[in-house]
Formats: sequence, structure tokens, C-alpha cells
Amino acid sequence: MGVMAVSPEKRMREARIRGSGPVTDTIRGWACGFKRAEDLQTLRYKPGDLVRHQSKPEWGVGRVTGQTGDGKVLIKFTGRSGDVLLAAAGADAHLVADADAVWTAPSRASSKKAAPVRRTPCVHCAAELREVVTTADGQWRSCPECSSKHRRQHVFLPFPREFDVPEAAAAPVADDPQAGWCRSCRAGERAAGFRTCKEINN
Repeated sequence: MGVMAVSPEKRMREARIRGSGPVTDTIRGWACGFKRAEDLQTLRYKPGDLVRHQSKPEWGVGRVTGQTGDGKVLIKFTGRSGDVLLAAAGADAHLVADADAVWTAPSRASSKKAAPVRRTPCVHCAAELREVVTTADGQWRSCPECSSKHRRQHVFLPFPREFDVPEAAAAPVADDPQAGWCRSCRAGERAAGFRTCKEINN
């Protein structure tokens, strides 16, 4: 009776079902190109081993996630996005085993890019609504929060009367999250006596 050939894909499916262990490691090894179970035992690094890269300490702890039949090692480091594939010679030269280390999977949230800040231009002057604008005579200044609520034009208020900054201040403090806001917005109230960008510049 002949032996039925089993595809590498089927072996990998069986490995996922059975979990981890010698049988799983052997099946994974065959799927990666190993011909014999003994080949898996002769490799220096096996899936699950914890290592560190001698030349890249900032990468942190690495976990071996796979290895090919020719000795190339696939590693996922905690301090680096993406996997690293090292040839057999590179793995021997740069990797050191660290069995006492603790490996934690990199957070997916940390790898996501921050959402871009939405910028809305004023329909009258085309400047960004959150930009603080002062008239040439210095008598009126726009409030970024009032302008954002208006959604179409800059909203100007008498300066410095409606603001908590002295008249001599040319620009708001950069590290203040409410920089440039009028007194009403800082107090959570609705501003009165304002003018729009169109009214100021006409």
C-alpha cells in the first residue's frame, strides 16, 4: 500500500490545530522545507527562542518566529516594527540567546499613525481658522475656538479687552492648549460683540 503525499499547507493547518510541541515543530519544519525531523534539532535557533541583537540593543528582546531549511531566521523584536530576516551567518554573528528575557508582543495601537489634524481655511481670507490673526491696527484679534465653531470665517473680538493676554503680547503661548482663546471661550461661554473676517476686512 502506497503512502499518501501530504502538502505543506495541510501540515501547517494541522500544526495550528495541535498547538505547540514536538509534533507541531516537526510539521512546521517540514512545511518550511525540512526533509527530516532530525534537521530541526540541528538548528541553533528554533521558533519561540528569545534572543537579542548585539549591534541593535534598542530593538529590545526578539522572538524567533520561524526558520527556513537553509538556516535563515525570522525574528520579531519588541522595539522594532516588522520582522527581521537574518541569514545563518548573520544570525550566528549578531544574535545572542536570552532565555531570562520577557517578550511582549508590540502593541498594534502604537504602530498606527496619528490621524492628521484637519485644517479648515477661512472662506474670506483663506487662512486656517485655528490660526490667530490680528488686524493691522491691533484693535481686533481672532479667537481660534470661536472661529472653529463658526466653521466658515475667522471670528474677531476687541483686543486686548476680550483676551487674557496683555496688549504687548504679539503671539499666544505655544504650550497652552487654549492658546489665543478669548475670555468667553476659556470660561465656556458664548462670545458676544464679535465680527467676522468679512466684516473686519470690508
